[in-house]
Amino acid sequence: MDINKVLKKQRKSYVRFMLSMGFIFLLLPMVLWLTKQITTFFLGYLVIIEALILALMIMRYNEEYLKSELVNDKIAISILGGRVKYKISYSKVALVHTIPNEKYFDILIITKSNFRNKRMRVVTKKALEKYSDIEKHYRKIKMPESGSYYYFIVRRGGAKKYLLLDLLYKYSVSAIFTESAVKNIKEYRNLNTL
Repeated sequence: MDINKVLKKQRKSYVRFMLSMGFIFLLLPMVLWLTKQITTFFLGYLVIIEALILALMIMRYNEEYLKSELVNDKIAISILGGRVKYKISYSKVALVHTIPNEKYFDILIITKSNFRNKRMRVVTKKALEKYSDIEKHYRKIKMPESGSYYYFIVRRGGAKKYLLLDLLYKYSVSAIFTESAVKNIKEYRNLNTL
C-alpha cells in the first residue's frame, strides 16, 4: 500500500466525519423546530448535544492537523490547528526516536537548543527513565561541556508523521536516529516505492 493512498484514506475519513457531524449539528435544531417541541428541557438538551458535537469536531481537527515544511535552513512543524509551532534548525537536531503507539507512532525529537520555544522541555534523568530506549543514544551525543538538550514529542497527525520523519531523515544529517525511527523510515520508503 502506498503512503499516498494511506494519506488519502485518512483525509477521506476525516472529511466523512466532519460532514456527518456537521449534518447532525444542523439537523437537530431543525428537527426540534419542525416538531414544535420547544421546551426548556429540549432546548437545554439540544444546547448540550450541540456543544458536545462542536467539541468533538474541534478535537478531531486538532488530532489530524500536522504540517511540516522547509523554511530556509529550518524545518517548521505546526500542530494543534497551527497554534503550536516549532522551528528547528537542521544542524541542531541531535536525536530522533519513534515511540510505538496503538495506530501509528509518536516522534520524539531531541535538539541542542530550545529555539525560543517555551514548549520544549529540558532532557532530565526523569525523561530518560520514561523513554529508556533513547538513553544509550543520548549518552553518545551528550558532551559534558555542551549545554542543555531539549525535547518535544509530536503526537498528532496520523500518517502525516511518516512524511515528517522522512523530512527529518533527509535534512538532519548530523542527527542520530534510533532503531525504531530507522524501521519506520524503511517502512515508509518501502511503501512509497511499491
